[in-house]
This record gives sequence, C-alpha cells and structure tokens, in this order.
Amino acid sequence: MVLLVMVAITLTACGSNVVKAPPTYTPEKIVAIERALAPIEVVHDRMPELGNYVAAKDWNNVKSFLHGPLGGLRSALGYLDRSLLLKKDQDQATTLAEALFEDIEQLDSAASEQVGDIAQGIYRKTVTDFDAYLEFMPRTPDA
Repeated sequence: MVLLVMVAITLTACGSNVVKAPPTYTPEKIVAIERALAPIEVVHDRMPELGNYVAAKDWNNVKSFLHGPLGGLRSALGYLDRSLLLKKDQDQATTLAEALFEDIEQLDSAASEQVGDIAQGIYRKTVTDFDAYLEFMPRTPDA
C-alpha cells in the first residue's frame, strides 16, 4: 500500500511540471509572413527612385512617391505586426515601423518646405529604418 502511495505521488509530481516550449514560427507562418512582405519589399526596392527625386529636389514626385507607393505601408506593416508575428516580436516590430512612419512624415514635411539638405538626411534615415524593419522579420534560412 505504501508503495502505491509513493508511485501515485511520484506520478502526480512529475505530471504537473510539464514545461511548454516557447512559441515558434512554423513553416506555414513563415510562408505567410514572406507573402505579406512581398509587396512591402517591392516598395523597398524602389527607394532609390525616391532618393533620386530628393536629390533632384523634385518635390512633386517626392510627395507623389510618399503618398503613392509608401502610402499603403502603414496598413501593410500593421497587419503583419498584429496578425502574423508572435506576441514576443510584436512590440519590437511596431517600434521599428513607427520609426519608419515618423521618417516618412518628416520627409513629407521637408518636401513641403522644400529644404533639400534636410530632406537628404531624412531620406537616408528612412532607408536605414526600412532596412531595419525588414531585417527584423523572420524568414526561411535561405531567404
């Protein structure tokens, strides 16, 4: 009888200390993230075009680019951050996205004021922050 009690205690003690593995990105989740990133990367690949407009002080095309190709970034990045990333990564991704949006807003203001030197610096910061956001995203190892 004592032996049965000891076995029951041991099994109960062992069974309640199950450690769950932390959530990870499944291959399916990575594919969904990469699919959501595809149009964002198309815009990113066009950033030199914006840089040329800024360098030429072509303010109409700067503003058109900011409100055209870059105009949909806020909703695309928001969806990605909230819906596809793990909880542990959402805050960091949101912080990176907010830095990018702040840059875009500052570049829009610089274009409105037509201040080329300031716009050049903001453009470089925008590219750096856009790169940082994309580098943070989980991907398949060969991507």
